[in-house]
Formats: sequence, structure tokens, C-alpha cells
Amino acid sequence: MRSLDIPVQSVCNVMLIYYCYDAILPPSHILKLKPFARNFLFIFSKAFVTIFVIVYAQFLIPYQNDAKTRLRQKYPSVPSYMLTNDALIIDDPTYSYVWLIATISIVVVIEVVLMIAMTTYCFYCMSRGNGHHCQKTLAIRRKFLISIVMQMLTHLIVLLVPALILMYCACMKISSQDVTDWCIFLITIHGSVGVLTMLLSNKYYRSELIVIIMKPRCIYGRHATKVVKLEESTRSDTRAVIKNNSWHK
Repeated sequence: MRSLDIPVQSVCNVMLIYYCYDAILPPSHILKLKPFARNFLFIFSKAFVTIFVIVYAQFLIPYQNDAKTRLRQKYPSVPSYMLTNDALIIDDPTYSYVWLIATISIVVVIEVVLMIAMTTYCFYCMSRGNGHHCQKTLAIRRKFLISIVMQMLTHLIVLLVPALILMYCACMKISSQDVTDWCIFLITIHGSVGVLTMLLSNKYYRSELIVIIMKPRCIYGRHATKVVKLEESTRSDTRAVIKNNSWHK
């Protein structure tokens, strides 16, 4: 089942990019995702990974008679107890290349679709508020969107696909579980370092994770209470100013 970690970690890394960009934006930012879109994206990422693991695991178990025949032909000295009815061959290297290509294709499609959807949404928000902002602000936002696209493409082309290929080579060319585990560990570190950096450097990302993991209702209630108190204080200040102006008149 060792190759099962490859698509799961890849999909998690892809989904992490989109959720991070929503988390680092201030609540009042024009490109901030609405709560429904944010929660849908988070739930979709978890549900997709779960479904993908279940489906992918089914294809890791080949037809046993054919797999044992190929194993006997390729390795004549294989012990007989490995070819009995009690033995179960799970990971058949004959089909690993096919499933590797399928995994990369699925990840690429998800990457492209979500990148187009997110960029389209951001440009829609920008075009909707063009009349209320200066050209300098719009230029900064365009640069922000271009940076998002460049980072996602870099993650896909430079990191994700080569990691899958190297993982495939390690599994197929080197018959060592230690090497395979080390490759999985490095891919996991690649995703974990990004999360740790965001936690240490950005308060919006920390607060967003608290909302998701801890007690969202209590936190949202606290925010709502603060907003209500702020509105009440603003109204009282406005009334005081009106009274002072009328008294001076």
C-alpha cells in the first residue's frame, strides 16, 4: 500500500495552496472568499481525498491468478508459499506505471480547474469594485493575482510532478522500503514546512485555523459581539456630535 501515500499527499498539497491564500487575507479584503465558498473548498478537499483513497485502494489489488502467474514467470525462485491461495498480492509493479500516469493526470486536471476558478473569481471581484479604487490599488491587486498563478504553476511543474516521478523510480528501481519511506517523508515535509511558516508569520492564518479546528461558533460569536459593540459606540458618538452641534447653534 506504499504507493497510496503518493496521490493522497499530492492532492493535499494542491488543496493547501488555495486554502492558504484565503486564510492570509484580512476579513475586509475584496478578494476574501465568502464563508460558503471557503467552507465548500475545505470540505471538498477532505471529501475528495477520502473518495480518492477508497477508489485508488481498490485498483491496488490486481486479479490474483494473473498477478501470481506474472510473479512466477518473472521470479522463478519465488517461494511457493507466496503463490498459494492464502497469499494476497496488493501492489503489482506491472500496473504501477499506468496508475502513476492516471494520478498525475487527475492532479493536473484538479490544479488547472481550481486555478481557473479562483483566478476568475478574483478578477470578477476586482472588476466589480473598479469604480471605487485608484489605478495603483488595482495594479497591486493584479500583481497579487499574477503571483498566485505563478506560485501554483511552480508548485505543479517544479515540485509536484517531479516528486511523483522520483517516487515512482524509487519504488520500482530500488527494492528498499527505507528509501520509499524516506521519499514519502520528504514529500510530507514539503507540505508541512509551508503550513508551519504560515502559522509563525501570519496572524490571519492562525485565526483561520482556530476557527476551523477549535470552536467556530464561539469565535464567530466573539467577532459578532465586537462588531455590535463597535456599531453601538459609533452610533453613540454620532449622537453626541449631533447634540453638540445643535447646542452650539
